[in-house]
Amino acid sequence: SPSGGTQTFSSAYYGYKYRYRYDYTVGSSSYSDWTAGGYGVGASSLSVSGSGTGFSINSSNKNVTASSNTGGKRGVTYTYSYNGTSTSVYFEQAADYVTSTSNEYRNYYLNVEYDGYSMGDVGGTCTFSSAYYGYETREKYTWASGRAATYSTWTAGGYSVGASSLSVSGSGTGFSINSSNRNVTTSANTGTNQRSCTYTYSYGSASKSLTFYQDGKPLETNILAYAENNYNTDIYIIISAHVNITYIDYTSASADLEASGTIPGYGGAADMDVWYGGAFLNRPESEWYGPMSVTVELYGDLQNSLDEFKFQGCYMCVEVVDSDGYVLQSSTETQISNDYNPLGYYAQSYSFDLDYNMPFPLGASIRLKFRLQD
Repeated sequence: SPSGGTQTFSSAYYGYKYRYRYDYTVGSSSYSDWTAGGYGVGASSLSVSGSGTGFSINSSNKNVTASSNTGGKRGVTYTYSYNGTSTSVYFEQAADYVTSTSNEYRNYYLNVEYDGYSMGDVGGTCTFSSAYYGYETREKYTWASGRAATYSTWTAGGYSVGASSLSVSGSGTGFSINSSNRNVTTSANTGTNQRSCTYTYSYGSASKSLTFYQDGKPLETNILAYAENNYNTDIYIIISAHVNITYIDYTSASADLEASGTIPGYGGAADMDVWYGGAFLNRPESEWYGPMSVTVELYGDLQNSLDEFKFQGCYMCVEVVDSDGYVLQSSTETQISNDYNPLGYYAQSYSFDLDYNMPFPLGASIRLKFRLQD
């Protein structure tokens, strides 16, 4: 076999034929019939010649041994001689061959994909897209000769994995993962900070971790209106305005404001009913600081509501007020109309600067303040 082995010497026989000749005193000689004869010959009495790669013969017991054959079929012829006669014997060893094939693997990995990895503060779902289990593989060949195994070249392999076949671990407040389709869902985030959850997916000999994010609830700042009346009678006014703020980092936000209210005379002051004041800017309060540039575009409703009165002027400024109405900062006051320069029926724009260099308090508002001067 290809693994090698020994053919054991069994026997040797030296044979011949013989006959008897009869000689007579008178006449010709005669012969008997030929008769077979012979005898066994010991291994050590035989002379041997011949050689072949991988073969050897013991000089004493004449056993023939073949070493491991890692190549093709091979053979050797030995010639045995004794007492003037000889014979040849051919020994053959089979070619090496693969007795078994098996696969080996390494460098396992797992890829998991979703249609997205972040959700808004109101909640949502990240939908599972695909998973792929990959590795490198090669074939291992075992040989009949007993030589060291040989291998094919490493090649890439792998296959898709269904969502339900993945094992998943991990948890996070507000996050859940479906045990069947592996969709990740969040409930509404009532906090202002972003939150996250990391899930680890496992399959076979590999794992993959993915982090999902959810935005924090936006900090909403209202735009309010406030008025003081130094005229000698109550005044009902209407405000229509578009307010835009540009921040130090050049981001901006805007909202439309509709407000109305009756301001008592003789130094009275009143917060106006805000008909509409939208969410202002969605950013963490610790980042919400000045300086700010505020542009207010007023429409003609204000003049329409005041033109029946005669007063020296209407002044406006922009304030930052806390949730209790306490003024944290105020811009410079600007006169926006008087008897000689009415507001008119068309939009007028005014700019104000606020240098509010500190975190914007939770619940604070931007307030437009109007002062009616007798």
